[in-house]
Amino acid sequence: MKKLVNISFGAACLTSLALVLSACAGAGPDLVVVSGKAFSQETLNDESNAVGQKKVLERLGKRPPAAGSDAVVAITGTAELTGVDLSSGKTWTYQHPLDHRPQITGPVVVGQGGGEVFALDAKTGAPLWKTSKPKGKLIGAGSDGAITAITTHGPEGWFLYAIGKDGSVRFDKSTDMPIARPGVAAGIVFVPWKTIYVTAFEAESGAQLATFITDTETTHVVPMGGALFAGQGRLVRFDQDLLKAKQGGSALAIPPKDLPNVTRRDLIVVPEHDEKVTSDAMDSTPLVGYPNASGAAGFASGKLYGGYYPFVMAFDEKTAKLAWVHTNRDDVIAAAPAKDGVVVVDKAGNVSLISGANGAVTKTMALGKPAMSADAMADTLSIGTGTAPPLPEQIKIAATTKDDRLATAQVYLLEQAAAVPNEEMTAVLLEVADSERAVAAIKDAARKAIALRSNGADAMIKMLARHADFLKGTRTPPVGPMAKALAGMKKKEAAGPLLAQLLDPALPQNDLQDTAEGVGALADKEHLPQLKQFVNMYRGSVSGNMKLSDAIGAISTAIIRLEGDAGKAWVTATAKDALTDADARSTLNKVVEAATPKKKEEPKPEPPKEEPKPKKKKPVDDGPEPPGYKKKKEQEKLDAEKKAKEKAEKEGVKKEDVKKEDAAEAPKPDEKKEAAPPPEETPAPKKKKKKAE
Repeated sequence: MKKLVNISFGAACLTSLALVLSACAGAGPDLVVVSGKAFSQETLNDESNAVGQKKVLERLGKRPPAAGSDAVVAITGTAELTGVDLSSGKTWTYQHPLDHRPQITGPVVVGQGGGEVFALDAKTGAPLWKTSKPKGKLIGAGSDGAITAITTHGPEGWFLYAIGKDGSVRFDKSTDMPIARPGVAAGIVFVPWKTIYVTAFEAESGAQLATFITDTETTHVVPMGGALFAGQGRLVRFDQDLLKAKQGGSALAIPPKDLPNVTRRDLIVVPEHDEKVTSDAMDSTPLVGYPNASGAAGFASGKLYGGYYPFVMAFDEKTAKLAWVHTNRDDVIAAAPAKDGVVVVDKAGNVSLISGANGAVTKTMALGKPAMSADAMADTLSIGTGTAPPLPEQIKIAATTKDDRLATAQVYLLEQAAAVPNEEMTAVLLEVADSERAVAAIKDAARKAIALRSNGADAMIKMLARHADFLKGTRTPPVGPMAKALAGMKKKEAAGPLLAQLLDPALPQNDLQDTAEGVGALADKEHLPQLKQFVNMYRGSVSGNMKLSDAIGAISTAIIRLEGDAGKAWVTATAKDALTDADARSTLNKVVEAATPKKKEEPKPEPPKEEPKPKKKKPVDDGPEPPGYKKKKEQEKLDAEKKAKEKAEKEGVKKEDVKKEDAAEAPKPDEKKEAAPPPEETPAPKKKKKKAE
């Protein structure tokens, strides 16, 4: 009978064994092979996966990704690609049927059409290989020049193919798990799947090396700046910190939360979007950033770049504060970040290199034809610096571009201008509000911002000197918001120019009330004749015009403020005048009433407060009675009654004794009282005898 022997290996033995097996399996001596089904969560629990993760990251550290291309490729016809080398400016064209947008990856361009996948040199457009073996539609591609990995999707599922320089398929894999755009670096193919996992395969043999959890939505793996990144809305770096992703310890480059609602939210568009051969709104509202290859997670130059049709903007990576805005001639359809700026491609086929420092265009190139869609890469490109207008001027140019589609971005730009408390921005807001090119929504936004300004009074007063004149071709400036701002700044010198605008019949109705209130706040006694002139001009034609009525009210209030009782008497008399219409009379009477002090009313005595009724105490339920409790209570009651009776009897005896004592002291009814001695008789006076005459 055979005995079963249980042999256990230590971690060191397992690692050594794995390395030996890896060498045999073609994974290289510095890597390990993870057994199990590809694209399966079960491999995460395999003991060798943790070892494999460390080995893959160690190799990436020693062999960083090769530099990518500095190039642009665009669809310029139904079966035509046009590209440009950003370093030399040389262009190329290639004819081939197209079912999918071309993708620049590493040094190659990968495309699909006519039942085959093809690769071109990104700088020259030279064909590298073609193959018809991949099944389904192209999802994405990644290449280091030696191996190009492509992923496809069809009715039978998802597929991964690794293709060599000669166009031969080195290995392929199929799965029922959704896989996305792969990346190739250090001889390893990295494939994202199920939006959160990335599995690494040896590029030549297809041996499974490790599976990582990125802990962020992941549809792309892209080499950039000498490091490998994965993600979509955010980019996580493949370094040793990636192993702490679940604990939030990975190097994750995240756009700020306060980005304006003028760009898309993701740094990379979902792969399915590239199936559209023609660009759309998502392409014209890009958001891109060049992630740091080492050190703290973040973006090069501390900036992100966004687009909104013809606008290209730079934002602070932490605060989302606007750094600059460039207004392009045509709509942007593609953008690629560089270390010191951004490359944009527009519909007209123009390629612009824009400095990250100030938004200056340092170089332009032309594809020679309009572009239907495009892809760009600027991995090692240096854009440099140039001269650009200051931010206030950039905002003015963008905000006065007449295009109804741009209102959302233009309002955002004006909000940014309003947040800068200097006179240059005030001047920009005045120009936008006064511009004939700006659309109504933008002019309204500028007017609101002007009303809140606390500087730029000189520019406002200067603009108020201009009146509408048909012969001279001049228009009324934005008087209302300037009146509010000048009143807030208490600029008394503005009362005269504002009053002149108020008396001008060309003043728009929308400006009437704000102008009158501004005049009312700033006017002095010297302006009384003109104030009364305004009231007399319009008091007979107010009917139904609430704005005019309110304006008369504001001016009448100012008259009383300046003249006191005399002013009140004038307003009262004007209200009674027969030529004053009913609406104006009502307004004037209200002004007088508001200026008349009211008699103080004697305080009414407070009603007596009712004493709160005592709350009835709820009987306390102490639970069931103990044995003998009832008899005990009855006995206590009898004893209490007995004591009370005895006490009452004792008190009754005492009362009887007291009564007897009182009765003894009182006189008896049958006893006679002693007779009082008779009073002494007073002798009667003796009568005198009359003398005989």
